[in-house]
Amino acid sequence: MTDGPPSSAFLQARTCLSSKKAYISSQRENNAGKQGEIVIDQYQIVIIGGGPGGYTAGIRAAMLGAKVAVVEARDLGGVCLNRGCIPSKALIASATQYQKMKEAESFGINLAVPPVYDWPAMLARKNKIVSTLVGGIGQLFKSHGVTHIEGFGRIKDAHHVAVELEDGSEKVIKTDNIIVATGSRAVNIPAFPIDGHRILTSDHLLEAEHLPESMLIIGAGVIGCEWACMLSLLDVKVSMVEMMPQVLPLEDAGSAQLLQRELKKMKVDLHLKTKVERIAPGPAGVTAKLSDGKSIDANQVLVAVGRAFNTEDIGLEEVGVELQRNGAIKTNNRMQTNVKNIYAIG
Repeated sequence: MTDGPPSSAFLQARTCLSSKKAYISSQRENNAGKQGEIVIDQYQIVIIGGGPGGYTAGIRAAMLGAKVAVVEARDLGGVCLNRGCIPSKALIASATQYQKMKEAESFGINLAVPPVYDWPAMLARKNKIVSTLVGGIGQLFKSHGVTHIEGFGRIKDAHHVAVELEDGSEKVIKTDNIIVATGSRAVNIPAFPIDGHRILTSDHLLEAEHLPESMLIIGAGVIGCEWACMLSLLDVKVSMVEMMPQVLPLEDAGSAQLLQRELKKMKVDLHLKTKVERIAPGPAGVTAKLSDGKSIDANQVLVAVGRAFNTEDIGLEEVGVELQRNGAIKTNNRMQTNVKNIYAIG
């Protein structure tokens, strides 16, 4: 007896069974997070990093109709909003106001008592400004339908991003496109490791309980000069060492000369074309030996020699994204990497 074509009842039963299996699989996947297993969501664009590049790209893509998720391990806004431009400008505004009050008498204004700054209050004001702006980004995400996923994102392959959540579990997101916007971090000088007590980055100063009486700043770039000005306005004795022949080495000579004059007016002790060769414990806290044979004593050292790209350990090499020698991601004029659906913007 030969087999005939399957009956309609058989086909219907097989279809129902397949649908049931698919439903069960879907339910297992949806409930996996409750059991600490992998959960998979689907997006058109997943952005790793919620700084100025990442959050603006996310909002704009959502405005154009895309389903977007932004993965951020820390607060939205990135370095600029939380540990860079915004908090430093808030503190500079406070320091400038303090300096104006110190000079009030020259404008015919007599204060009953000399002005005294309150560093914790300055930090509180800075934190309030930052918190307000971070909250504003969150509201923009909600109003435009952008999903914010809190955790550390890592590319698994060209269409999947794994997110390590705060509780240690992992969530995998499926996506058509990936945008890398992981930002940067302060460069550490191996010879002078950052300890957060004597040798600091600007991140530490933004949360410092009090300011030192003296500070040595290594590096006279944008960050170093900004902190030199701010600390000087707040009566901190500042020394600055720069290996290049001018402050702001990446800027034009005219701008650098103008700033150098202002720094000298602020009594910043400038050492150009000089390197710090050694840092050791000293009577004030640290003693730095310079390449010109001089020594500088200070309470603390601020390392401000630039920023490094956050491109390690996020899966770029594994998926085949090409990097430059300094860790920057290679892109074309559309910010597209050599992996066609992966882009890099910051």
